[in-house]
Amino acid sequence: MDVKEEAQQILSDSMLYLYKYEPFYAYMIAQMRIRQSDDMPTLAVGYEGGTIKLVYNPQFMVNNKKIAIDLLRHECGHVLHKHLLMKLPSTVVETQVMNVAMDSVINGNLEQIEPLTSPAEDIITGKAKPSRPYVGPSKDLYNPTTEEVYKHLMELVKKQVVSAKGISIGGSGNSSGNLDDHSMFGNISEAEGAIINKAIVEQAFAKSKGNVPHGISKLIESILKAHTNVNWRQELRKFSGQAIENGRYRTITKPNKKYGYPFFGQRTQYTGEIAVYVDVSGSVSDEDLEKFVGEMHNISKQTGLRLLVVQGDTEVSDVSRYSRNKLKHFVRTACGGTELQPGIDAAAKASRFVVVFTDGYASLPQAPKRTKLMFVLLKDHSKQFAEDAKQIGKVVVMND
Repeated sequence: MDVKEEAQQILSDSMLYLYKYEPFYAYMIAQMRIRQSDDMPTLAVGYEGGTIKLVYNPQFMVNNKKIAIDLLRHECGHVLHKHLLMKLPSTVVETQVMNVAMDSVINGNLEQIEPLTSPAEDIITGKAKPSRPYVGPSKDLYNPTTEEVYKHLMELVKKQVVSAKGISIGGSGNSSGNLDDHSMFGNISEAEGAIINKAIVEQAFAKSKGNVPHGISKLIESILKAHTNVNWRQELRKFSGQAIENGRYRTITKPNKKYGYPFFGQRTQYTGEIAVYVDVSGSVSDEDLEKFVGEMHNISKQTGLRLLVVQGDTEVSDVSRYSRNKLKHFVRTACGGTELQPGIDAAAKASRFVVVFTDGYASLPQAPKRTKLMFVLLKDHSKQFAEDAKQIGKVVVMND
């Protein structure tokens, strides 16, 4: 077994343990895009393509197999403490201190790592023992936030209790004793990141049926109760981008290359176009239709691909392929009643990702198998449809 295979087995065993004893963490990690990289010195999490990626060095995982479960818990901790939303400070010393502060608030609850930690103050002052190289909780503060630890440690630095040389641990990716890398933090807007955090935590909480580990319930509650202002254009761009990046679907018929049984494998389905269904029923005015066409133009511009555009009212009235320039010649082909199912079925034959432009004054359709739907609703839309449609896809409202 080579290093990469051994690292995959360690990760698989750790996930099985978490599924059995701490399913909340397992369901969080299962939603992440996990990959190996020799360029990553340790392991790290960051935002990518509307979700979170977890990148790890296979040799680092093998060398630290005794604490592998806690390494996964640690990365989840960064999400729960909202560290991925933070932009690191501009100076080297401030960044190192922030790295220490971030790890400090997480590692105190990790049973495998805890015996290997030293108080955050000792890490900063260079007093940590070689046998306890990792960052532990503050010895001066009780249950502090990341910001409180950072402020406290910076006061030590400003008092010249330590030199910059003494600040060497905490996730910069360049120093001995680092637990993980924080360089991917703060790489998207706070609003976008908050939406991703909430979606991942909501799903993990639901699937684990509220069975959460001790010490993180308040963090989960904070994320779940957070009001996230959804920018519908950002959400539409994100969804359209997925159609290009993630032409894959999970299947039990193919074993997972990284984790083995019982995890599903993936098959890749590359797409050369994005499917759009446009509701051209009588309740959608020509002015509303112009708004739809404008957003289709933006999708085509963003992806650089043609769109397969299906028009329909109670039945499919037209199926055409449009480039960005050709969309200016878009012609309405129907204006009757409303039935979304035929058009969505037609669009789903071309792509796993289907954008549906409608006012929602229709019965709720069924989502075709292995198809992801996004409903883009007019500002004047059916509120009941908007609520019901969340059961089968994403829903955004053109509220401007």
